Formats: sequence, structure tokens, C-alpha cells
Amino acid sequence: MYAQQLKAVSIVQGGHSLYIGGQAGVGKSYLVQQIFEDARRRHKSVQLTCTTGIACSNYPQVLFLFSDIKAFNNHRYVKYV
Repeated sequence: MYAQQLKAVSIVQGGHSLYIGGQAGVGKSYLVQQIFEDARRRHKSVQLTCTTGIACSNYPQVLFLFSDIKAFNNHRYVKYV
């Protein structure tokens, strides 16, 4: 992993929330998969949320590997005033 990806994993390991963004091909899906694998090894829970339903559909490999995890878009958690 690249230094920035290792830093992101470290942030999550510290119990913090993290936004992962960037252009296509920069390793977002790979990083998410690594975070989930690390959490599983450490017996920790991770929840994946996405800004859109389309974005959630980009993570079928993570959801397949960890069938007990569901991805939700952020709209589910936002209350409109």
C-alpha cells in the first residue's frame, strides 16, 4: 500500500471515521477492502456508507467477501429540515 493508504488504515484503526474520495483508479476500492480485512482480523466492526446508491454498487467485492456487511448511502441517515 502507498503511504497515504497506510495512513488511512491507521486512522480507522484508531476508531475514527474516514471519508475516502478521489478519481477513478486511485485505489479507493482496494483501500476499502484492506480496511475491512484489517477490521475483521482485529474483530472490529466497520460500516460502509456511500454518498449515492451508485457509489455503493462499486463495492460488490467487499460486500461479497463480508456477507454480513451492508453498504448504505448517506441519505438513509440524513433528516431533512
